[in-house]
Amino acid sequence: MADNTLSDELNLLQHTRAHLNHSSNDVAWHTQQASQLVTGAKTGVVLLWDLNKSGSKCVRTLSIHSRAVNRLCFDAAEGRLLTASQDKSAKLMDCKLRFAAQQTFATAAEVRDVHWSATTPAQFAAALENGMVQVFDIRTNKQCLMQWQGHHGRV
Repeated sequence: MADNTLSDELNLLQHTRAHLNHSSNDVAWHTQQASQLVTGAKTGVVLLWDLNKSGSKCVRTLSIHSRAVNRLCFDAAEGRLLTASQDKSAKLMDCKLRFAAQQTFATAAEVRDVHWSATTPAQFAAALENGMVQVFDIRTNKQCLMQWQGHHGRV
């Protein structure tokens, strides 16, 4: 932004396949790779981008959810990615293992947001569309550790 005007510095889709139709719901910078970021699409697709790559900046296209991806959240310590989706799941991916989905956590409703715990790195909280909050631990089974009604209606 210069002189109170906005300018387009880098168009990520410029050299990407023309048939990509992935309107983004969220974007997150990779916590361990400064040139990489991910976007989550309304189609359930997660796109990995590398800003240092010449030509197409899209490194990988992952169809991991059956409905919209609402939130993306990297953990700072290990670069693991959590995704939150309208398909009533949160998914964990380890970017060091070819970015494959490692674990799926079924939730009680559509997942609007996810965040890693600041004090317990293996735990995350999921805010659900029905107002519930669920806490999961990736070291144990895929069932939530605790849940409560955080709000009445959508979060």
